[in-house]
Amino acid sequence: MPKQGRGKDDVMTVAQLAERAGVAPHVVRLYARRGLLASTDRSANGYRQFGQQDLDRLRFIRTAASLGFSLNEIGQIIELSQRGKSACPLVREILTQRLEWAKAELLQLQQMHQRMRDALSCWEHLPDRVPTGDDICHLIESVAEDEKFTTPLVQRRLTIGRSSAND
Repeated sequence: MPKQGRGKDDVMTVAQLAERAGVAPHVVRLYARRGLLASTDRSANGYRQFGQQDLDRLRFIRTAASLGFSLNEIGQIIELSQRGKSACPLVREILTQRLEWAKAELLQLQQMHQRMRDALSCWEHLPDRVPTGDDICHLIESVAEDEKFTTPLVQRRLTIGRSSAND
């Protein structure tokens, strides 16, 4: 049975909802499986039906994801809202921590970028060579004794606020 107050014109299928939100249909299905979108309505042929509130929710999810929130965190935010509680303190805390994580990741990428540039500079005049059996790739091996190429990058991965690598 359709939700009250929903006219025929507001009813959307998965594909229609995805198109209006600018996402692929599998994204809508994923969010529904994860409990982030809750379509309880089904058409006579069994298709899920969504309305404007679902479109608004989908846009909220995409915005939160673009800010770095995981799907689990977005679920927590939605749950707090549904219970009539402010999610703002949680949102601020997670984003503050995520900002530190992003800063560390950016530093690591900058270090790697510089190493790559330095390596290419070192290899500029080295010829290509077929391995002799005692080496694998003479280009990489040519910089193996240089500390700037062998000192590990910051390996510490901040996992603040991350509940799973799959989020």
